[in-house]
Amino acid sequence: FEPTKPDPVISTIRRLDSEAREIPDPYAWGRTTGGSSESLELTGFYFCGVDRVMFGAFEASASDIVVDANCDNPDSADFDTITVNLLPVGNPGLVDVEVITDMNQTGRKVAGFTYVLPPPVVDGLLPNSGYDSGSEVVVVTGQYFQPGIMVYFGKNWDIPDDVTCSEAIT
Repeated sequence: FEPTKPDPVISTIRRLDSEAREIPDPYAWGRTTGGSSESLELTGFYFCGVDRVMFGAFEASASDIVVDANCDNPDSADFDTITVNLLPVGNPGLVDVEVITDMNQTGRKVAGFTYVLPPPVVDGLLPNSGYDSGSEVVVVTGQYFQPGIMVYFGKNWDIPDDVTCSEAIT
């Protein structure tokens, strides 16, 4: 069976705030943790029948996408929209965004979205006290640490020698 309608076309991807208003940001990005604070709006054409949205290898749940398509007049010059209310979790970096119809027609925006790590979170220090003169080894535990992170103790800062994983730095 051959589809009789054109493949979907993604024109833009925009971040939305908690009240579904566009955030003025030229880049489409969201945190790797996904979630409801990471809503997006896709605009384009021929979204009628779209039932899946993929961010790289990760699929947005069908219950979390809302399609507003011009199914009665698919050749209209008006944009169709898809709102993704709950971004799926992902890995850091650029990913393609795909919309897929119930007839397996696909529209893709290559490198259309960037997953970023959330801001670092400090859970603890070992030891949790030390001399004012410094020069002690301190292990900082938490989440989302990356190589090149700067650690401040008061007005003093350092770039750690060892970011062994995203949850501990020395």
